[in-house]
Amino acid sequence: MISIQNVTHHINQAPILRNIDVSIKPEGITALIGPNGAGKSTLLNLISRLLPLQTGSIRIDGHDINTTPSHMMALKLANVTQQLGVASRI
Repeated sequence: MISIQNVTHHINQAPILRNIDVSIKPEGITALIGPNGAGKSTLLNLISRLLPLQTGSIRIDGHDINTTPSHMMALKLANVTQQLGVASRI
């Protein structure tokens, strides 16, 4: 389970996420849906520790992402980003 509590994130003083509270259960599929700039990628980057957590807490299977060693977190999650194909760059 991924537990996100009271997460707020700013970039250059601009609020990107405000007071996010959510629990994502391991069963099924969960989707983050929203318009460009809504903070979807920011939230995923916070969960995977690609961005530092400014406020709040994120736990994965009970492990706090700020205090759990990287080698243990690597057993729990992975981040696969979108790669644009050649045709989209032409």
